[in-house]
Amino acid sequence: MTSSKPMTDHNTTDLPQSHLKTWCWVSALCLCVSSLLMLSFDQGWLDVSWQKRLIYQGDYWRVLSGHWLHLSWNHWLMNQLGLVLILWLLPMLLLKARWLLGFVGIGLVIGISLLATDLDGYVGMSGVLYGLLFYGALIDHSLPKRIKALFLTLVAMKVLVEQVWPQLNAATEAQIGGMVAIDAHLFGSLAGVGMALLELTYGRLRARNSSTTDSKAPNNSNNQREAD
Repeated sequence: MTSSKPMTDHNTTDLPQSHLKTWCWVSALCLCVSSLLMLSFDQGWLDVSWQKRLIYQGDYWRVLSGHWLHLSWNHWLMNQLGLVLILWLLPMLLLKARWLLGFVGIGLVIGISLLATDLDGYVGMSGVLYGLLFYGALIDHSLPKRIKALFLTLVAMKVLVEQVWPQLNAATEAQIGGMVAIDAHLFGSLAGVGMALLELTYGRLRARNSSTTDSKAPNNSNNQREAD
């Protein structure tokens, strides 16, 4: 007999017990890395920002590292608060190191895609955060469907509206001390949706193969009894 329930992580039921501990060390790790890079930049020791000219000259690592640097400490604080809040509200991101997979995958998509824009330089984590929002919400089966749909619709509307009305971010730009890279938000959102679709598709295919194998097992057993 096969089950019609969607296939989920085997340790999803352990989320309440493990979530707080994992959330604490992941958040602390991200805060430490980003703050150290900000301090190093302020002191003139290290600059890991996304710079188109330097990337074309061979600094390919800047495609990913630029997300960890920020325009100002206000910018840093806003993004770090957003990160720890997303990781808390979407615990599926903390299972199987999805937060790291998402950060790398979404960050690479943003960093590479920005090469096709007019931007010469970029720093900030907001594009990755938009991607993690879509990725984490779409794969989390515990979220009520209506709430998930409303939440994702509102976020998607914000990303799309700012493409045609950049003035929407005027208050944020005043706080962070620079322009908001709206293209990074768009690329990050699309990357997050893409990662979620890939994972959900893989899960359905694996569940289908598992159910097919289970349905064939009794037939093999009966054939063996008849042969005996």
